[in-house]
Parts: sequence; structure tokens; C-alpha cells
Amino acid sequence: MPHTGSMTTKIKERMSLVVEDDAVFRRLIVKALTRNNFAVVEAENGIKAQRIFDEQHSDLDIIISDVKMPELDGVEFLKYVRSQSDIPFILMTGFSEIVEAQGAARLGANEFLQKPFRTDDMIEAVEACLHKADSSSNMNLRSEKTFLAIRIEDFVSSSKLQSNIYLKLASDKFIKIANKGDYIPVDRIRFYKEKNIDFLYIIAPDRSTFDPS
Repeated sequence: MPHTGSMTTKIKERMSLVVEDDAVFRRLIVKALTRNNFAVVEAENGIKAQRIFDEQHSDLDIIISDVKMPELDGVEFLKYVRSQSDIPFILMTGFSEIVEAQGAARLGANEFLQKPFRTDDMIEAVEACLHKADSSSNMNLRSEKTFLAIRIEDFVSSSKLQSNIYLKLASDKFIKIANKGDYIPVDRIRFYKEKNIDFLYIIAPDRSTFDPS
């Protein structure tokens, strides 16, 4: 039975499927979605999510799924969904699963969220997905032209960031890996370099504020 939030007279609730094996984290996601006029159906793994998708796919507006889960992971579930539907699909991933996320970008995931993330970022990603799905325009709202590449060697310390930082997963797919005011630990930079990631990205208008040192 879906969890439903309050609904105003003129706004139709949208239906989301949340797939996350961590019950506490799943509840936080559900709470944020219901506050934003979503009805939510939940699954703790990809197998259960497949069953829900088979039964309710015509009612679903968006899917939000973790990558790393027991029984059937998020990438396999994405493949299953994409074999039948182009429903907007958001993948949540830990920084160590970045290679899987790059593969998922090629499979057709619409947006990506790196854990831990702010619920405001999740709602922004959800609205971006739904906007693209509803829009008659083919223009990608997060076009690569919006982003400016910064060599990863420039991130040599853990100083406080003056802008949001993104990683490119595909030509038109980016994932936010750090917020303005956060730090990127040196060992994480080393991990990205080991994965042959040469650049991180900022939104072009932030160039004047960017100082990695």
C-alpha cells in the first residue's frame, strides 16, 4: 500500500517507487517525497522492485533506486526497467561504486545522487527528470556546456570548497560529489585518479569563486 502525503485540491499526487535496502535511509527518502506531493511505494531490493514494477508500472511517474543491494542490484533493475519502459530513473550510489554508475549512465539512468546527499538535491533531481519527461523539447537541462572541467590534480588539499563539485559519468550525465562548503578528502581524490578520472567539474558561472587549494 503506497504511503501518501497531503494533497492540495489542484495538484495531482505523483507516484514514485523507492528501492533501498537500508530501512532507515529509505524512510528519510519517503518522508521527503511525501512532503513534496508524492505517493510512494517502497521496495527493499531489486527483486521486490521488479514485482512492483510489473504490477504498477503504468501508475509510476519515477523510480529512485540504490545501486548496491542484495539479491538484485540497482543496475540490473535499471536494465530490467529499460527493456520495457523509459520511465525516469534516478540511481543513488556510494562514491566507491562510481564505475557501476558510469555503466548505468550508458544504460539510460536519467539522474544520479551520490550518498550521502541532501534531500533538497534529491527533490531537485526528481523535478529535473519529470520536467524532461514532460517537456516537448529535446534540450538537456544539464548539458555538458553548463560545466567547466577542472583537472583533478588541482584538488590537492581538503580545503573548504567554494562551489559544488561534479563528476562526469557520460557526455550529458553528471553527479554532484561535493557541496559548496564541504571538503573532498585526499583519499577520495586518490580513488578517483585510480579509476582514471582526470577531471572534476563545476558549473561554469562558479569559475570566479573556485579555489581548490
